[in-house]
Amino acid sequence: MAVFSCVFSIKCGPPDRSRLNRGTPNILIFLVDALRFDHLSQYGYPLATSPGLEEIASKSFKFTRAYSPASWTVPSVASLFSGLAPQRHRSIFYKASLSSQIRTLAEALRGRGYLTAGFSANLNISIKSNFAQGFDFFWDHKGKDLSYPDIDRLFREYESWRDSTETNRPLFLYFHIMNCHGPYLVPKEHQTKLFGRPPSSEFKYYGPMMKEILKHGELGLRKKVTFSLVSSLFEQYDTAIRYTTDRIAEFFNKHNQNNFLDESIIIFTSDHGEELFEHGGFSHGYSLYEEVIRIPLFIKMPAQAEGITIEAPVQLTDIFPTLLDIVGIAYDENIDGISIVPLLYHGNSEARRRLVSTLEDRRLFFQVALRKRCIARAIIVKGEKLIHIVKNYEGLTNQRLLFRLSEDYLEQNDLSSTNPGLMINLCAAIEEETRKYRLGAFPRPPNGDFKDQVDVLRSLGYIR
Repeated sequence: MAVFSCVFSIKCGPPDRSRLNRGTPNILIFLVDALRFDHLSQYGYPLATSPGLEEIASKSFKFTRAYSPASWTVPSVASLFSGLAPQRHRSIFYKASLSSQIRTLAEALRGRGYLTAGFSANLNISIKSNFAQGFDFFWDHKGKDLSYPDIDRLFREYESWRDSTETNRPLFLYFHIMNCHGPYLVPKEHQTKLFGRPPSSEFKYYGPMMKEILKHGELGLRKKVTFSLVSSLFEQYDTAIRYTTDRIAEFFNKHNQNNFLDESIIIFTSDHGEELFEHGGFSHGYSLYEEVIRIPLFIKMPAQAEGITIEAPVQLTDIFPTLLDIVGIAYDENIDGISIVPLLYHGNSEARRRLVSTLEDRRLFFQVALRKRCIARAIIVKGEKLIHIVKNYEGLTNQRLLFRLSEDYLEQNDLSSTNPGLMINLCAAIEEETRKYRLGAFPRPPNGDFKDQVDVLRSLGYIR
């Protein structure tokens, strides 16, 4: 399998590190909640869902096998911020906060002289849940209505903060964007951009049918989920992607004065994907199938002028050590992420080959631990994937599913009954990884204070 392939460029090769290493470049992370990689045009989706990303993608590293370690927001973002696997940071339960004992990305960068600011439309990623730890400024959704703030609101809050802040310090900015999270909110004036008409509203996110299937296990209702209903769901989701990526493109165009963005590190990614009835479910946090753990990831380095595709598997946990490595900040080698700097620069080609080999050989571990949704673990070893469902909303208990992703990336053919040797090996690997992560795990963090926001969380499907 080829590790590198060039896109949008005649010349191939990563940027020259000597040209890019500015010491403390601005760092911007755009995280679009619940965004599937395979619904972006840049990953081969047939609809024009993301032309707004084309310019940034043409100057970025595109990762084709990027994964989140969990299938819902809190553990995923905690891993992004810490470089730790969910079982290490233990922000894995409903209402969990981020442990104050963990050194976060924002803290590390602030210690290096960065001015750190975060803007979150997700109630779970908030000051109350301690995800503002290390940020000089953090704007979050207060949960005063049964929706979430539009992406434009986040960008306006950023502009207001920027206009009131005078500094020559490098910036670390984090944007947590929610429009691709159900109910896939798009302002009316933008709803016709993708299809020439508003998306079908026939299927209601977290309406009666979705609720009955997910909350009460009424699996017989799956027979009533018609092609028309699924098409409606797709249209709403894809319209939200088009709107979101168009707004991000406008942000890039508006804020690139004095090459601000050109000279910055820009990361575009997601915390997890979204089930769209591929396995009979919806939303996220209910399984560990590829549609909820495989994510888009673009990394644009300062002054990068060409796009490069990287096929080696990476996780959100790798972003923490990679960014600290780039700006020269020491970090604990016992974290779970791996710095992928050798993939991002010219340099010692042997070091790059060794890193690719390490990434290909390592075990990718996943977990979801939501008592009323799903408790499960999964592992991927060289393309072989085992999912161990402890229990879930479907009534399944202690079930193991085996998939060969290279031949069956849609996970339609369970091989568990025909590969006993592989099953034994992967079951042992899951147990080994579980024990490894429990060693040195942080104490379980306290719950965040969400008592004033229960109705909003319920409307988004987080609680019953």
